[in-house]
Amino acid sequence: MNDFSKKIIIIGVTHHNTLTMVRCLGKAGYGIQLYIYGDKNTYIQYSKYVTVFTNKNTCEEVFDDLFIKKNKWGYKPIVISCSDEVSHLFDLNYDELKDSYFFFNCGEKGRLTYYMDKQKQVQLASKLGIIAPKSKVKKNGVDTIKFDNFPCICKPLSSINGKKSQICVCFDQKSLDKVLNSFGQQSCVQVQEFIKREFEMVVIGLRVNGETIIPGFIKKLRDRLGGTTYAKIYPIDKFPTSIVISIKKFVEEINYEGLFGIELIYAKGKYYFVEANLRNDATTFAFSVAGVNLPLAYVLAKSGKNFHVETSKMLHEINSMVELADITHVMKFKISLFRWLKERNRCESLYFYDKDDMKPYKVAKKQFVMGYINRALNKLHFK
Repeated sequence: MNDFSKKIIIIGVTHHNTLTMVRCLGKAGYGIQLYIYGDKNTYIQYSKYVTVFTNKNTCEEVFDDLFIKKNKWGYKPIVISCSDEVSHLFDLNYDELKDSYFFFNCGEKGRLTYYMDKQKQVQLASKLGIIAPKSKVKKNGVDTIKFDNFPCICKPLSSINGKKSQICVCFDQKSLDKVLNSFGQQSCVQVQEFIKREFEMVVIGLRVNGETIIPGFIKKLRDRLGGTTYAKIYPIDKFPTSIVISIKKFVEEINYEGLFGIELIYAKGKYYFVEANLRNDATTFAFSVAGVNLPLAYVLAKSGKNFHVETSKMLHEINSMVELADITHVMKFKISLFRWLKERNRCESLYFYDKDDMKPYKVAKKQFVMGYINRALNKLHFK
């Protein structure tokens, strides 16, 4: 059996993160065994690079399916995680699965999940020399906490079950109490000093076979619900060396292996740590267009091949857009259609449109338009 006949297992939800991971490896010649959970009509299934598609209701159902099959493949499959839930379940079953699959991990059961805790991440980043905003945690069984630095931002302590839509800003103790109560007593919430950013960036990297590779970073120009929608990619030599060294120490300290993204903000001449994504970050795709395909490097490394062939390539400055998300800025009159079209046409990397793989784009666009129409009709109905 040659390497290209061995399918890469990609697990995720309906999101451009998962679609672009399929394309990163599909374009390199690998067959993709795709697992999607939580959506019975995902546009990702229509990608020409998907050779086997499995749909499940929950992440647990996907995991159970792979657990049952762990000794039936005839080879050791590579699993790419596109969600925190997936990484979490593989981590909790590390000992049972480490000999059956290659997957992102921290070398022992539970360690990756431990470092999905945003407060643990902040503490480690601070220890390694990266400035972090002041923060406290509301623990289980507590209604609220006192906090002295306003405004502040509240977010789920772990992104395994938390959602970006739950993130909110509070301007005084009264509003903080109300927000924390809305999370419920059983929720753990990070309360963090709100730093008014000048801009935000994500440092993208890969740690594999004991090496940490960081080719560049992405500077956010626009976002939606915290997710990047329009950005510029830069090589890492345009980022402060001291912070790059600290980021390498971060992933090495936790013994992480896999794709990762470190989110930071820049304000008043300083870089602040936000959080670490210990999985594939959605912005990884733009780096493959810019010249360095990190998912491919991971697959080559786990296949016993020379992954430096990929990681030694030059990363070019390019523009990137998640066009079906970024268009909402036009629909909300934040920017003009003329400006948006001009910026879209300047982008070397588009997350949905792909002339070589058009069906996911067409289906996603139709679903987007129909969803918008249905929401508009519902608003009219309830007026």
